[in-house]
Amino acid sequence: PDATSEATRSSTISSLRSQEAALVDQIAQLGTGLGPRHPSMIAAQQQLRDLRMLIQRELGRIVTAAETDYERSLA
Repeated sequence: PDATSEATRSSTISSLRSQEAALVDQIAQLGTGLGPRHPSMIAAQQQLRDLRMLIQRELGRIVTAAETDYERSLA
């Protein structure tokens, strides 16, 4: 399987994307009542940044695994 199809089937990616969507919703809700410098808003935005880094790492892992599988298939 290629990296794109693997990424769409990954339960880890799916879970992380669900968490990302929930955090985006939470930030939107916080934004209606709190300013951008409120500690709760800052914490939620940091969580979102951290989560997006995890998503990128997992996608990178999937790509690396797909490349390795491809190279093995050529050998």
